[in-house]
Amino acid sequence: MIKLNRSQEAVIALLGREGPLTRRQLCSSTGLSWAVIAKTVSQLGSAGFLKDGETLPTRRRGRNPGEVVFSDKYVMAGISVGKDAVSYFLLELNFTLVLSGEERLAPGDDPVPVINRCLEKMFSKFGKRIISVGISFPGIISSDCGTIIKSVDFPECDGRNIRNEIKTALRFDIPVIIERNAVCNLNYLKLADKVTEDILLVSACHGVSTALMIDGEIIHGRRGGIGEIGHLEISSLPGNADGTIPCECGRINCVETMVGGKSWQRRWEEMRVRKSTLPEDIYEAVGKAVPSALELVGSSMDFIYPYLSFLVRFFRPEKLFFVLNLPESSSLVITTCLIRCFEKDGVTEIPEMGFIFENDGVTGRGAALLGFEFLSGNPYYRKLGKEL
Repeated sequence: MIKLNRSQEAVIALLGREGPLTRRQLCSSTGLSWAVIAKTVSQLGSAGFLKDGETLPTRRRGRNPGEVVFSDKYVMAGISVGKDAVSYFLLELNFTLVLSGEERLAPGDDPVPVINRCLEKMFSKFGKRIISVGISFPGIISSDCGTIIKSVDFPECDGRNIRNEIKTALRFDIPVIIERNAVCNLNYLKLADKVTEDILLVSACHGVSTALMIDGEIIHGRRGGIGEIGHLEISSLPGNADGTIPCECGRINCVETMVGGKSWQRRWEEMRVRKSTLPEDIYEAVGKAVPSALELVGSSMDFIYPYLSFLVRFFRPEKLFFVLNLPESSSLVITTCLIRCFEKDGVTEIPEMGFIFENDGVTGRGAALLGFEFLSGNPYYRKLGKEL
């Protein structure tokens, strides 16, 4: 496993955040001396992480080394586990996508063997160029970034340390990090999209989950599950004869029974008085601005609002981001509904709202970038160094 010192981690983190920089700019931004930066860049260059860009002319004869950039020697693997498929991605250190693909999951399949098949495909093409594996998994993940505490979609994985299972199957000693979907989505915004504001992210694709970034750092919590609101209980649900809706987790009246792709599918079936076999039926209806479909998505915000309100009041994020498998036309109804809820509740500092639609591989790419977080010395993952 590759091990870097603090100076090397600082340089990698800065280049990931700022892009190509000269040695002088690296000195200024890190506070390290010219000698330390020169030595660090040389070491990272010899190790295959960095290279010099185009040289720069000087007033005197000759040319100076230009900006320091990431080389294309190494790549980071990312896996996104969904209910129906496992998607895989390979990114260079400059976050450029070099490979992607998908393996289907049949009902009842154990996802771990499918994850291993995806990794075999990537390693067969890139071998030792792969320096990390990040996996986005639906459920609550322990702070050891490997043990599945609870997964409604894959209950057979509950209590299993799937990181150790995957590392046993790998032929290479590299870090393997498991995180929940919302954290991977937020990690992508932080690194690839260079978002620096304080963010509350809401992932409402199949189920629903949130993640927080404050002062440039994603908040994990002591047990790693902060923001997992999908299976908190809603106090009352209108329109039910007995006042209860069973959730896939075995409890009743969870947030996910009213918010997210699977709940929208159930509610759409009830509204249309016919069986709808595909979530795409709802997405298409939203895209066509069918009033009942827009009302369905908008009304779900009423049920998630109390939890978002608490997080907004306590952390005061500058942006509220949604990740949705919905067309862009859903943004207006969601924004309008939430603003109405905030104003009714007396919230004066309403965060700016942003959207990621139809995912487009954001979750899997964010999972790949967990490896970059490890390389750049993120304290949450650095403490796992010995285990990873």
